[in-house]
Amino acid sequence: MSLIGDLAEFVTQANAAELPGLDRDILRRHAMDTAIARALGGQTAEGRHLRQVFGPGSVAENMGGIAGLVRMTEMDDIHTGSNTTPSSVVVPVAFGLYAEGARDPRELENAIYVGVEILVRFGKAMDGARALFKGFWPTRCAATLAACATACRTLGLGRDQTERALSLAIMTGAGRSGRFVQEPSGRWIVFADAVATGVRMALAARAGFHSVDTPPDGEWIGVTLGLEFTSALLLDDLGAGSVFPELSLKPYATARQVLGLTEAMRALVREGLDPSTIQKAILRVPTSHKGMISQTLNPSARGTAFVSAGAQVATAALAPDDLYDVERRNVLADPRFAALAARVDVVGDPELDRDFPSVWAAEVEIVADGNTLRKTVRHALGSPENRMNDEDLLHKARKALAWFEQEARADTILHAGHDMFARDDAAMSMAGLFIDG
Repeated sequence: MSLIGDLAEFVTQANAAELPGLDRDILRRHAMDTAIARALGGQTAEGRHLRQVFGPGSVAENMGGIAGLVRMTEMDDIHTGSNTTPSSVVVPVAFGLYAEGARDPRELENAIYVGVEILVRFGKAMDGARALFKGFWPTRCAATLAACATACRTLGLGRDQTERALSLAIMTGAGRSGRFVQEPSGRWIVFADAVATGVRMALAARAGFHSVDTPPDGEWIGVTLGLEFTSALLLDDLGAGSVFPELSLKPYATARQVLGLTEAMRALVREGLDPSTIQKAILRVPTSHKGMISQTLNPSARGTAFVSAGAQVATAALAPDDLYDVERRNVLADPRFAALAARVDVVGDPELDRDFPSVWAAEVEIVADGNTLRKTVRHALGSPENRMNDEDLLHKARKALAWFEQEARADTILHAGHDMFARDDAAMSMAGLFIDG
C-alpha cells in the first residue's frame, strides 16, 4: 500500500474508543484546553484583525480563522519531540465541521485522534524539533495534511475520497517560514491559510475532484520540503496507540522553549528571592533554543513577550499573574520588565542537549545581593512527566479569562467538555464555543 493509502486507511478506520483510558482522558483535556485558547484569542487585538480576513462565510476560511485565534494565544498544547502544536490545527476543524451538520460525537473524538496523530507523526518524520531552527515551521508544514485528515473523518468521507483529499493536501504543504516581527502578524494569516486549505481539499474530494494518478510518497515530501523525511516515523504502527501521552499543556501563555526558565524563576521567587535585588541572571537552555529566545522584548510586538527569555523571566519575577494575560498589557507598557530583561544572558548549554528533544531542560542562575542562586527544571508543569489535571486546567482558564472579565466562561467550557464525546448536545455546546467564541 502507498503512503497515502496507509494514511487514508487510518483516517477512515481508526477508533479512539479502543485507546487506553489515559490517552482518551488526555485527548479530552487537550480539546477543552483548545476551547479555552479559542475564547482568549477572540478577545485579542490581533484576533480581531485576523477575523477581518478569515471570518464567517466560507466553511474552510472560518475553520482556518478559528485555528489562528487558538494559535496566536501561545496557550495551546505542544509535542516537544516534534515541535508541533497539534490541537491548534485539529480541534477547531473537528468542532467547526461538527457544527455544520455532523451528529455523532464518537466521530468527533475519532476525528481529533486521527488529526493529532498524523500531525505529530509528520513532525517527527521531518525532525521538527531541529527543523524549526533551520527556518521551518513544523506545524505549518503538517497543518494542511492534518486539517484535511480531520475534516475527512468529521465529514464521513469514504476511503477513496479520503485518499484523494490527502493527496491534494500534501501537494499544497509548505516548507520554510520567515521571521515575523511587526503586528498584526502575518504569521497567523499563513497558519490560518494552511488549515483552511486542508479543509478545502476535503471538501473538494467530497465534491468529486480527483488527484494525481501517482500520489506523493515520502521521498516526494522530503524533496519538496528540502529535508530528510523518515516515512517510517509517520506510518509504522499507525493506529496501534496514540501520541497523546507525549503531549504537553502550557500552564499559561508562553513559548514552550522558555517555559522551564519561567518555572525556575517562579520557584525562586516562591522560595524568597526578592526581584529588586537581582543583579544578573544567566539562563541556560539547549543550544538550539538560544537564538530563538535571545531576542529583546519589543514594546510594540506582543509576540516578543512570549518568546523572549528575558521578558518571560522578568514577568515571572515581577508580576507572575501577568503570565496569564495573552495581550501582555503591563509587560509591554511598564519599563520595569524591559529593565530586568536587560540584565539577562542566555546561554546554550551542551549539557542540556543530552536529552533534547525529548526533554527541554532549563537552568536559571541568579546573582542577587552578592549571592548566587540556581534552579533547574527538567519537566515543567504541563509536560508528560508533570501533567496538568482538570483542576489545573480550570485554574489556568479562570486566571486567563479574568483578564477580560470573563472568568465564569472557564466553568462553561469545562462543563461542556466532560460529555462532549458522549452526547450530541454537549458536543454542540462545545462547537458553539468554537464558532461563536
